[in-house]
Amino acid sequence: MTLKFKLKSGEKLSVFFNDFIKDESKNQYGVVSWNASKDKKHYKEAYAYVNKDANGRMYFNYNGEIVYTDDFLAMTPDELLQEMRKNKNLRAEELVYTLMKHGIDSLIVKRPKKPMTEFNIGGMFYGFESSSNDDKSKWNRVDYKFQEIDGFPLHRNYKIRLVPLKDEHIGVYASDTYYISDLIHLLIGCTDDYEIRVNN
Repeated sequence: MTLKFKLKSGEKLSVFFNDFIKDESKNQYGVVSWNASKDKKHYKEAYAYVNKDANGRMYFNYNGEIVYTDDFLAMTPDELLQEMRKNKNLRAEELVYTLMKHGIDSLIVKRPKKPMTEFNIGGMFYGFESSSNDDKSKWNRVDYKFQEIDGFPLHRNYKIRLVPLKDEHIGVYASDTYYISDLIHLLIGCTDDYEIRVNN
């Protein structure tokens, strides 16, 4: 994914981080690449390997300056919510950056939900969510948290899951999986069904 950094000079640097290419035996945990063209009109790619220091912190070398990957620029949860109210075309990456920087539990989503209907089939219990046209104002307002999906780490900016926040709600209310690009549109445009807020 693309990450942005502020260098010591004050310049902003945008890099593409690829963690598919790695060789841990050589202390290489991915590659970052950027446009090194001086006139910015043409693309001239430069790259650097991502390494780990003695404390396990990942970094890369940009023209002699050490840049730590966890120093990427991201809005705070409050700033993100303010931006979502103003910018209907906010990129999905901005949600990902905030969750990566401030914790996947830094934001929660309140949703109108009905309890699932349970069926016992051969001793196995299955829950099914009803999506009938009932009056949603009578449904329960349930808090959901963000959760990474196995095989789809957050920084890949692909899929994410909303699961009930409270333990007693797990198995009662359905969890849902989303493409992150779809979810950001729901959070911005469907605020009656998706009320996002800071998790205090």
